[in-house]
Amino acid sequence: MSPERLEELLSAAIDGSLTDEAIDREELNAALLGDEVLRRSAAAWLSEESLLRQEAATLPVSNTHHKHAGAAAPTFRRERGIGASIVPPPSIAAAIGYVALACSLLLNVTLWLASREAGPAAPSNPTDPVARLTRVTGCIWEPSSNHAPERGDLLPTGERLSLKQGIAEIEIRNRDVQATVRLIGPCTARTHAGGIPDLQSGKMVVDARVFGRSLHLDTPAGHLKFDDNSSLGLVRSHDNYELHMLDGSVGWTPGLSTVAADPFLIEGQITEGDAIRCYLRGRNAVRIERIAPASNKFAEELSMTNDRLELGASYRRAVMESLPSNYWRFGRTKGARLQNEIADGIELTIGGDVKTVSYGANTALEFGMTRQAGYLKSEDRWPKAPLRDLTAEVWVKPSHYHNGTVVALTTERLSGHFPRHALALELGGSEAHWRSPTPLTSLRYLLRDEPSDLPDNEFGSSVSNGYDIRRWQHLVYVKRGDRLELYRDGVQVASNDAGQDKHVAASLQLVCGRLYPPGAPAERLYIGQMDELALYERALTAEEVKEHHDIGTQKPPPPGSI
Repeated sequence: MSPERLEELLSAAIDGSLTDEAIDREELNAALLGDEVLRRSAAAWLSEESLLRQEAATLPVSNTHHKHAGAAAPTFRRERGIGASIVPPPSIAAAIGYVALACSLLLNVTLWLASREAGPAAPSNPTDPVARLTRVTGCIWEPSSNHAPERGDLLPTGERLSLKQGIAEIEIRNRDVQATVRLIGPCTARTHAGGIPDLQSGKMVVDARVFGRSLHLDTPAGHLKFDDNSSLGLVRSHDNYELHMLDGSVGWTPGLSTVAADPFLIEGQITEGDAIRCYLRGRNAVRIERIAPASNKFAEELSMTNDRLELGASYRRAVMESLPSNYWRFGRTKGARLQNEIADGIELTIGGDVKTVSYGANTALEFGMTRQAGYLKSEDRWPKAPLRDLTAEVWVKPSHYHNGTVVALTTERLSGHFPRHALALELGGSEAHWRSPTPLTSLRYLLRDEPSDLPDNEFGSSVSNGYDIRRWQHLVYVKRGDRLELYRDGVQVASNDAGQDKHVAASLQLVCGRLYPPGAPAERLYIGQMDELALYERALTAEEVKEHHDIGTQKPPPPGSI
């Protein structure tokens, strides 16, 4: 649309002649919504026009004008569209009406421009689909407008997404381009009409397929134009914004508000392996620099099949030589029951939705990858008598940082009470949970004698940065007399006093994948994969723990090797 045509339509809108012209009105709306240059021109024109009309309203009006009240109302005219040759309105009241119309249009355009910085406004039709939530993994949402997003939901423009925990995948379709956006909790973002959400805090990954067309994203670090088959990781905190190019490339134009830049940063392309950080002051960028790429910040982007665990006959032999009282390989099932390798051991029952994952000849179980949580529980009670020494050994691959219980031993639930814990091994999440004392991203192990539903007088501790995500880890909990020990990947990472003459109580229920047995609240659900659980009525030595880990991480020889 030409500037002259824009001025003509705006003048008609102010003078009222656009009211019944639907075609003109649609043309004006389309122009303002589709072209940022025209929007800014309209804002400037309306601002000047409203001032001119206010000035006209202050001009003296001849009393003789009332004699011609029946004459047609005069219009405002501009010479060459810039200067003003003003014909005053028939009355001050009419002038006020003109000013109100101009201000109304000015307000609408200005608010739209402001929304480009503050976040998009809600659409005129809130049901218009702009994005679809296609996949959720262990998601805990902070409800928005009393509604927590669910898989399959269409997300309207302006929707604020606050993900406390988990991974949410959003499919974006904008004309002929496609993008998949993964929000990695905790994070917040706001949706745009047909575009990539605006990241407000946390981490987000964008995979774009543009098929030779254009997909753009405005960030505090500048304007980005995605190339085909590109993958970009974004991290935002209160004082900086990072771009990590994971695959492909994007065109990059630094923002005008950036006042200082790394001299080695050149406007143009950001390619795979590049990363930049933009320092923020409020909402403005004040400095930008090149940084070392850190793809590990987006470890959640690794496939759950990325790290393989192939525990074979040699591992089974090593475990059996250490004399476990219970040992489950997770590949041998009888219906919903996991068969115990120990003839007189207890059986575990699968509850909820637990999937089987194969790594060659080895089989593991996968929890929490569907909307129905999964867990394991024992029907029988164990041990038969209190234990002074005990070992619990398991392999885990968490999907992401979350509050999740790997193994727990609890009492039966009494009326009006939660089950009481004697032992627990659990993960700390990426964000605090009001009912969990486990520090963020830590590994916590505890002993309570007597079993209790309160942390008072418990023994144990938490290990900071205690686990990795999407990688197999060998965890071993050991009670050795008056000491508690925790091992990760064959190395002791914690040792604590276990109290004098303290024991693991008898007749407990074994639970894996959740804090409490079924019938009690489903809290601290474990999300990820798990394999090879063994319980011992003795304390494994440090040498045994390391041997088990080393054998478990050995890769089997290729078929046909000699």
